[in-house]
Amino acid sequence: MPSSADFVTGNTLAVATLTSPIADSQSHVPQLSAMITALQDSSFVEAAREAADPETLAQILAARFGE
Repeated sequence: MPSSADFVTGNTLAVATLTSPIADSQSHVPQLSAMITALQDSSFVEAAREAADPETLAQILAARFGE
């Protein structure tokens, strides 16, 4: 069963994805596919979980998916 940290991380990543310019483009399906793949990468999930603030999380997402 997912922990509360997993739930918060998942929600944060989902919100970051939905509010990013990616969601406004027509190429969002490949980006969402990449997001799903990234969520299966434990080192990425751990880095996102340890992000203490939205700016750090944004940097992690930008490094993983580009801007």
